[in-house]
Amino acid sequence: MRRYEKPIKDALSANRILIVSPFPDIVFKYSYKTILDRNRFMFELADKIVLGYIDPYGDLRKLTENLDLW
Repeated sequence: MRRYEKPIKDALSANRILIVSPFPDIVFKYSYKTILDRNRFMFELADKIVLGYIDPYGDLRKLTENLDLW
């Protein structure tokens, strides 16, 4: 996002939120590969992961199957 709404700006200013991206600012379009890379990156950073729904046939399910191997 280039422009954040006021609640996000306020949270950033108060150090209540951190925005993390594995991509440089020049990446504007996301491909299938960059989406998978982003999801894996976020999983690697997280101490705890809570997922509301995982499609039984989706790539997120495949990613969660390998969590114990990391």
